[in-house]
Amino acid sequence: MCGIFGYIGRREATPILVRGLKRLEYRGYDSFGIATIGSALEIYKRTGSISDGEAGAAGLRGSTGIGHTRWAGYGEPTAVNAHPQIDCEGRIAIVHNGVIENYSDLKRDLEERGHAFRSETDTEAIAHLIEEHYDGDLLAAVNATLPQLQGSYALLVITENTERIIAARNSSPVVLGVGDAEFFAASDLMPLLDHTERVIYLDDGDVADITPDRLDIYHEGERVERPVELVNWCIEDTRKGGFKHYMLKEIFEQPQSFYETIRAGVDEGVRRMLLDASEITLVACGTSYHTTLVFKYLAESFCNIPVRIEMGSEFKYFTGPLRGLVIAVSQSGETTDTIAALNMAKARNCPTLAITNVQGSSLTRVADRTLLMRAGPEIGVAATKSYTA
Repeated sequence: MCGIFGYIGRREATPILVRGLKRLEYRGYDSFGIATIGSALEIYKRTGSISDGEAGAAGLRGSTGIGHTRWAGYGEPTAVNAHPQIDCEGRIAIVHNGVIENYSDLKRDLEERGHAFRSETDTEAIAHLIEEHYDGDLLAAVNATLPQLQGSYALLVITENTERIIAARNSSPVVLGVGDAEFFAASDLMPLLDHTERVIYLDDGDVADITPDRLDIYHEGERVERPVELVNWCIEDTRKGGFKHYMLKEIFEQPQSFYETIRAGVDEGVRRMLLDASEITLVACGTSYHTTLVFKYLAESFCNIPVRIEMGSEFKYFTGPLRGLVIAVSQSGETTDTIAALNMAKARNCPTLAITNVQGSSLTRVADRTLLMRAGPEIGVAATKSYTA
């Protein structure tokens, strides 16, 4: 799993980017990199920890920049393969979270047209494609490139001599933070909490054109409005607070998160949806899948409601009758297979309910109703308080 973070505004970008990437460390990584727009496009990347490389990145100047933490997928964990990746002329830089499935075909075609690849990554192919379409309008170049990509992506793109970030999303989350004459872009909420409580979640297919003073979001070429959500998480909740490890902290936070979830109650729409359900199908992945096993036992034992459980990644192969309520469970609300399963349920005219820890996440925007966990930020890799909540 990789992490992306971007900043555009009036402040020096590098310290903000470094801090943001540190907030993404919990996602795991083996290398990292930063690109800023100073007098030219400046890039620093290396393997190892962000703290060890912080001094080397300090020389980057500019108030616009993007950064990336990489967990090697395509290619070895090396500085060359770390993001940002660039085009042939070194004018365009890109960070990417996701997998480009037609990368091999794209690379072959690009090399036949004279492009020289430096890295082994699928991301570099995107940079070269943008280069081919770029004639001074970065938004137009990105829009021309995206239809050529097969797979998932969360992209941030910058080019030299332009205070502008283009963000795009398909099956991989991008969250924008709204500040005062500044904007942020990230894989998730964590690096945004230091700077703002106002966020915008991009939908699949959205492309955002970001300058220090303006944010425009487009979908299929048309300008659209996406709501600004207020995050009720506190930055203090993301700190260890005297505990040696986040996991230990989150274990001890379980009673409070359980209490907050119960105290919040269930709104009338969700209550009626549950009471009217003649049967329930649950879809989830990972730890969320294991929580559904507990739900099945409780619902069938105490409520006499038949419950079927489906792994999110397997649901697309399900061809049997689908009746009653479909509930999708995901701590982040961004689990791709679970979201796809919920979309399939909606296509079959089933009522849908999302259970998630993140208001405004993709899952909440797909489902008819949402039941929100009140676990707060969960940074430890192993689920603890989100499981009990």
